[in-house]
Amino acid sequence: MKKTIVFILISLILLTSFSLTAYGGIKIWPGKLSVELNKWFDEEKEIRHPIQITNPFSNGVNITTRVENPNLKVITERYSLIPDLSWVHTEPENLYIPPKSSKEVEVVINIPIDQQEMYYNEKWETRVVITSDIPLSSGGGMNFQVELAVKLYIITPKSKQGDYPYIFILLFFIFSIIIVYLTTSYIKKKKDNLKSIYYFKNKK
Repeated sequence: MKKTIVFILISLILLTSFSLTAYGGIKIWPGKLSVELNKWFDEEKEIRHPIQITNPFSNGVNITTRVENPNLKVITERYSLIPDLSWVHTEPENLYIPPKSSKEVEVVINIPIDQQEMYYNEKWETRVVITSDIPLSSGGGMNFQVELAVKLYIITPKSKQGDYPYIFILLFFIFSIIIVYLTTSYIKKKKDNLKSIYYFKNKK
């Protein structure tokens, strides 16, 4: 019994990590999106990531999407707000999902070239908010709105200067080895000279 309970808890944690399900059944995957940029691009280039929205109802639902910054009180530690929210948008912003089917919304990230050099080593957090009108019953009629927010993390490239400390450490290490080698050689040579002098005196 204990093993079963543990398994259920682990399953719930995994499901929460990978998807979001609104009260009433609409499902969004993934529930969290992390985009790490290894380098800036030499030309304008968009980064696109899909978010899948599933409608399990027997009625179609209307979906609207938008990007907004979270409250600073709930932002993830060591992350900050993206400087310009216009760098991220969704396509399409409005869509209709037929009954018992899925569609995708794309998150588009486009950081202008003239801004890139200013934002090395940054960690930004924002939200993709998805709003849907959920029917109260399978027969249609009155609807209510549900909002789900997908956490979006953007990690910018490391600065080119970021590699310099490692180069200095390597050079210092090599220099230290050379110093130790030269010092050891000098001491050994001095000892050998002293032995030679001592031998010469004794021979006399």
